[in-house]
Amino acid sequence: MAIRPALRNILKVVGDLSKKDVNTNVVDTEMIQRSGGLSSAEVYEYLNELESLGFIKMLQPISDTKEKGSG
Repeated sequence: MAIRPALRNILKVVGDLSKKDVNTNVVDTEMIQRSGGLSSAEVYEYLNELESLGFIKMLQPISDTKEKGSG
């Protein structure tokens, strides 16, 4: 299966930052800084797509967990 160049670029950044260890958490801000000028919304969209394809695992951001627990 071929993936789009933008997805491939994000996947490469994830691999570089995590040293290709799927158990290593990659900081969102690092991803955005190294994404080649993509907006944060675009980066998150690509990360979600890569996760849905099974290429990466994403952890739930701490801020989302706090918001859901306080309601």
